[in-house]
Amino acid sequence: MRERGMSDIGLASLTFLHKLHESILTFRHWLYESQRYFWAKEKREGSAELDFALVDNGQIVGIEVKAGESHNLRSLSIFKNEVENSRVIRLYSGNIERTEFYHSLPLYLVTRVMET
Repeated sequence: MRERGMSDIGLASLTFLHKLHESILTFRHWLYESQRYFWAKEKREGSAELDFALVDNGQIVGIEVKAGESHNLRSLSIFKNEVENSRVIRLYSGNIERTEFYHSLPLYLVTRVMET
């Protein structure tokens, strides 16, 4: 049995980056082929906004993209409560998480957004 060398680690990193890049390009193509919107709400207490609002089979899908493992989901909550026939998805650097109100997907699963 041989030890893992730098080339093995480098190959794994390249494979991951390739898959991530492939997912982003697929999402980009899908995003531009879909009806897409930006959603924002101005309130006295502050504003709320989502990065994308897409139409999927007559349902409005609110999508928020987070850089880290942010747990601030206020905008997703407001969107879900105020937009009828909607579902919400958070894309972030964490793990798959599913609650009664929203679904969270790791960024590398961006191409699976509409399957949730």
